[in-house]
Amino acid sequence: MTPSDSAAIRERLAAALAPKYRVETEAGRGAMARIYRATALDTGRAVAVKLLPPEAATGANAERFLREIDLTRNLDHPNILPLLDSGAGDGLLWYLMPFVEGETIRDALKARGVMAVADAVAIAREVADGLDYAHARGVVHRDLKPDNVMLTEGRAVILDFGLARALDLDSKLTGTGMPLGTPAYMSPEQITGAAGVDARSDVYGFGCVVYEMVTGRPPFSGNSVVQLLQGHLSRIPEPPSRVRTEVPPAVDGALARALAKEPKERFASAGAFAAALAQGPAEPTGSAPGLLRRLFGR
Repeated sequence: MTPSDSAAIRERLAAALAPKYRVETEAGRGAMARIYRATALDTGRAVAVKLLPPEAATGANAERFLREIDLTRNLDHPNILPLLDSGAGDGLLWYLMPFVEGETIRDALKARGVMAVADAVAIAREVADGLDYAHARGVVHRDLKPDNVMLTEGRAVILDFGLARALDLDSKLTGTGMPLGTPAYMSPEQITGAAGVDARSDVYGFGCVVYEMVTGRPPFSGNSVVQLLQGHLSRIPEPPSRVRTEVPPAVDGALARALAKEPKERFASAGAFAAALAQGPAEPTGSAPGLLRRLFGR
């Protein structure tokens, strides 16, 4: 997309939101969306506008997206970044969240390589609280990854809750014929398109994230997406303690169970997974000492 195309889309978004919001600057972009900083005109509050690809905003697709997002708007938990608003118009599809300062787990890993084991466990506890809250209300995230957990304002918050389901529009956005998701963190049942994806799929996805936090790499890799997905389906990940000797046996065991191929063999809840992880060290150690104290004031 050329700069002129980008400017034209921004102008269309600004016009669509003008009655309620003033679009200011582009704050980031990824494979599936652009993020703009905006201001709510009635309160002066800073918000983040996530603009989805124009090809998503068609007919029934837009209706389904708005319906799914409306279901997640009722999630009210300190470890879930809330959805404030959503809409479709002029061939565009968007939703709004509070604009928060901080860093994602991805940012933290890029900066430090790995996290202290106890820091990763403390973050896992907070994420698990948010996941269990949503799961109890029938909402599954479906796309947990380091980019979707932000460390901000003294806590870890989950981003984009329910978006994967809202965007699973017959795989039209991926062009691959597969359910939407991020290959490095997809559960086997998401890959195969099995019915009944539930909380245990999020346990698997977040298990992949925790594995990366303590080892510096995802549990599976490959030279192609196919090889990567095959790892989720058929390979057993290397125990984290073989990658990094200071990882305790309790974390090895918890991750082995969280990353089981069959959902019935995993933890039934994110909270149970976090509790098993917490059998490890109690104080931050390793290559990122004090990360939690700096981020969370602990």
